Amino acid sequence: MKEHTYKCIFGLVIGFCFMLTSMAIDVDDPMPTINTTPAIIKDSIPDSIISKVDESTIRNYKISNGQTIIKNIRPNFTETECLNLATLIYDECERTGIEYSYALALIQAESRFNYKAISKAGASGLMQIMPSTFVSIANKHGYPYNKNDIHDLQKNVRIGMLFIHRLKKKYEKNELVSAGYNGGPKVALKYKSYLNGDKSASIPNETKKYVIAVNTNYQTYRKILGE
Repeated sequence: MKEHTYKCIFGLVIGFCFMLTSMAIDVDDPMPTINTTPAIIKDSIPDSIISKVDESTIRNYKISNGQTIIKNIRPNFTETECLNLATLIYDECERTGIEYSYALALIQAESRFNYKAISKAGASGLMQIMPSTFVSIANKHGYPYNKNDIHDLQKNVRIGMLFIHRLKKKYEKNELVSAGYNGGPKVALKYKSYLNGDKSASIPNETKKYVIAVNTNYQTYRKILGE
């Protein structure tokens, strides 16, 4: 009986000592600091989200600069008009894969961003597209239209960009795209011969000046837009 009692007491003593040891604080060890500021690690953010942020930043940057370019050409336009035009052109460029800087340069040469322009030859709108070309491109892409759609700003730009896209696929070089847009396929072929060294190729002076003007502004706008 006594032996059993001694064992119980001994066990209680050992347990009490163990508890005191576990509660002891080593004064030589500094207190751990708690970081209340969560660390943001880029690698932990999904690439899809980073991509969307980057795309949004690029989009806003380019549209803002496009707005400034249009305002410089058309100081009588309101900021809202310039922003709407810059946005519309950018979105159609994204849709068709056309460089924004090239589209702005070509439109400047065509209409100087006057979306109500109508030429003596009958070319209309921002893109200065001919009615026959409008109908042809709309049909090829299955795009529904009526005879007045050429004067609709959004449809005018969309068909114009689709036309540039087709020219780009056919000729690749911007100079030939510009020549084709301005003078048609025969002039584009002549300009191709001219670029290949055939200086005798008969090219209208209007087209020569047009191609130079578009290319000059294109190079300028590429630097502004970082393309």
